[in-house]
Amino acid sequence: MKPRSRLQLSLCCLGALLLGSTALAQQDPRAVIVRPAAGAKVRAPATVKRYWADYAGKAIRRSNPDGSNVETLAADVNGPYGTSYDPETGYVLWTSSGDEKVQTAPANAYGAETTTLNSSFEDFFAIVVKGSSSDTSYGVVDGKVIRITRSHTSEYEQRDVLYTLAFPEEVYGLALSPDGSALYMGDIEGRMTQKLSLSSLQKTPLVYDNGEPQPASSTARDQGPASTREPSLAEPYPVSLSWDSESLYLRPSSTETTR
Repeated sequence: MKPRSRLQLSLCCLGALLLGSTALAQQDPRAVIVRPAAGAKVRAPATVKRYWADYAGKAIRRSNPDGSNVETLAADVNGPYGTSYDPETGYVLWTSSGDEKVQTAPANAYGAETTTLNSSFEDFFAIVVKGSSSDTSYGVVDGKVIRITRSHTSEYEQRDVLYTLAFPEEVYGLALSPDGSALYMGDIEGRMTQKLSLSSLQKTPLVYDNGEPQPASSTARDQGPASTREPSLAEPYPVSLSWDSESLYLRPSSTETTR
């Protein structure tokens, strides 16, 4: 089954459970509790708040931990699903099953403006960013989060390994942060749970489920210096950026190209 089909199936099953029940939506484990912390971002809530995906109401809601004072953080969400919180930016993130997008909005809900991220749950979880002099793509191939950069003036491609997965299904879906400085990495449950800095290659957990981050953080560099680990993806490697820089594709041994 393709990744997209599996994701839609799991999201539809959750939706059936939540139809017509705000209470159930609040109790769903994919809700997230956000607790203000010292030095919290201005977009963080002033008090403890619970955020959850209201599948039936097509919205992201927030309330006090006891369920009182319900507010709408984002409306008209096409099948809202997994929620998480980025304490570094003060933004809540969520995924949607209807259009398979990752969206975000400030947790304080004041003048909340929803931002749709460049994201993917398709094959390789490929994200393509077009630039003025080069195009860059990110994806997951053979257990690694990779980056491919192609110059507009030549056919040269620079391939770099950003992170090696700890287990095969550690990453399920990718989303690029609004400023392009980090990759949000999803899990098999359909929520963004980790953040990978593209400058330091440091991986940090997002807040999700019960509101507590996972205790362990790691860096891609923990696996050894880049020079000895795998500084780039040398030829032959079974993936490349398409000629129009729209997607990643496989390069099998035969002459046929599989997208």
